[in-house]
Amino acid sequence: MTLTAKSITKLAGITLIIFNYNLPPDVRFHINNILALGVIPGPKKPIDADSFLWPLLQELFKLSVGVRAFDILTGKIFALHAFLIIAFGIFLLYLCLCG
Repeated sequence: MTLTAKSITKLAGITLIIFNYNLPPDVRFHINNILALGVIPGPKKPIDADSFLWPLLQELFKLSVGVRAFDILTGKIFALHAFLIIAFGIFLLYLCLCG
C-alpha cells in the first residue's frame, strides 16, 4: 500500500509505542517487550497534538538526567538513565502533513 497525504489523514488513530534497544535483537520486538504508551485519536487532527506527547517528553527529560533505581541483584541504588535514540513511522509523517 502506498501512503499518500489523503490515506494518512483517514487513519483512525496513531499508536505511540516504545522499543527497548538495550534488549538483544532476537527478543527486542517481541510483544512482551514493547511498551504501548497511548493513541492519538483520528482521523481529524487533534487541536493540540503536543498535549499527547508532553507526558512522554517529561519522563524522557527526567530519565536523561537520571532517576534513582534499585538493583535487586547487588542491593544498591544507582542512577538509571534512558534516552530517545530514534523516532520514526507514520506518526511523524502525520504530524508534518497536518501542520
